[in-house]
Amino acid sequence: MKLAAHQLCFMPTLSFFYKMMMADIFIIADDYRADQKIFDMLSKISSDTYIAESNLSSYLNKSLFEGNNFGLVFFKYEHPAYHQLFDNFIPGLSIVDLLFNEGSGSENIIKSNNNLLITAN
Repeated sequence: MKLAAHQLCFMPTLSFFYKMMMADIFIIADDYRADQKIFDMLSKISSDTYIAESNLSSYLNKSLFEGNNFGLVFFKYEHPAYHQLFDNFIPGLSIVDLLFNEGSGSENIIKSNNNLLITAN
């Protein structure tokens, strides 16, 4: 929980704003499959689209979303390279790494790279 709170602190630095909701505020049956739980949570907040990483496409019951007129969008994130302290770039590190290595240039790195490949189901 503390990590999530710390991540939110960086968002104003990067001019991002979004509302974060913790899954434990929803009352969902324990015996549901993960995709049914996701669907139920999205329904309770009146969402109409679920955006998921492309590696989840084989695990989700796509007909559950499509049969209920939900948009299902998959993305693949291509990590932008930036200067790190050591020679070999290590992708997928925390945003803290980006901020410490690039400082005020972090926002430009995030926004200037076309690093999301989005595909509709």
